[in-house]
Amino acid sequence: AHIRVKDGLKGAKVGELIKVTYPGGRVGKFEAVATGSPIMKQEDEVVVYVEQKGAYHLPLAQNFGVYHVRYDAQSGRNLAKRDISQLGLVASPKSRIDVAKLPRIRELPLTNLLAEIRGHIQQAQGR
Repeated sequence: AHIRVKDGLKGAKVGELIKVTYPGGRVGKFEAVATGSPIMKQEDEVVVYVEQKGAYHLPLAQNFGVYHVRYDAQSGRNLAKRDISQLGLVASPKSRIDVAKLPRIRELPLTNLLAEIRGHIQQAQGR
């Protein structure tokens, strides 16, 4: 996938086109899908944690490194959420885990996610 950078948080420049590579793809009428790989469509707005490997960028932790963004008309805000539909959680049959409430699984305002990422970057740079 090619992603146009709208807001580069670390390394990428605004307007830059980066090539993100992950398992799976389509050749003619054949399609290969790898469990856990991100699923992105051309019109998607995403926040992606990537690691650069030469000319390519790889999503960190496969699909777990990708947040899909959607506009919420009710709140008037953009919201970000990880797609965990391909993940299987192992727990005791008696446990009552609400996956949607787990940290970093629930949907959150995009501005909050970006502020958190910027804070982690500044902290890592010793500011």
